[in-house]
Amino acid sequence: MKVTDRVQVRGVGGSFESEIEAIEPGGGIVVRKGTRRMVVAPDRVRLLDPPQPARTPLERPAVYDAPELAPQPKDPPGRHEAYLSFVRTKPCCSCSAPGPSDPHHYAPKGRGGGMGMKCDDRRTVPLCRLCHDHFHARGCLPDDSIDGTHETHLIFMEAQVALLVEWVENRRKP
Repeated sequence: MKVTDRVQVRGVGGSFESEIEAIEPGGGIVVRKGTRRMVVAPDRVRLLDPPQPARTPLERPAVYDAPELAPQPKDPPGRHEAYLSFVRTKPCCSCSAPGPSDPHHYAPKGRGGGMGMKCDDRRTVPLCRLCHDHFHARGCLPDDSIDGTHETHLIFMEAQVALLVEWVENRRKP
């Protein structure tokens, strides 16, 4: 503690706040209460505003100002109407109801899904209207043999891969 520090002084009649006016050689601390000056023992004084170490402003390294390191806007998801038309012709990947099906955009959260906009069109699976509505209502497919969302995700990923392989193979044929 030093002179001019703000302190709280505990006394018999309660406590009060003051500023240290002096520190006596014997260890007594001189404070003022109203118009009265008094000397109190150090164990009855508590520092209110501990001094903060002097801080120098942090300098921003020049490397952060490089334009190539600035946050870049994300590309919008890819849209491909011909691929969506291809998916619509396929049977439902859950109940095998014949097409036309709804192309359900699906990506696990953190992989382009759940971000407030649809994922790429290549991440679609064919679902009949009944299964599509059930998935959006409950987060899983209606089949009784499917054990919740984990198996639903596996079915969707398997269907996505099979559709993309078929699409690429059909495009290679003359």
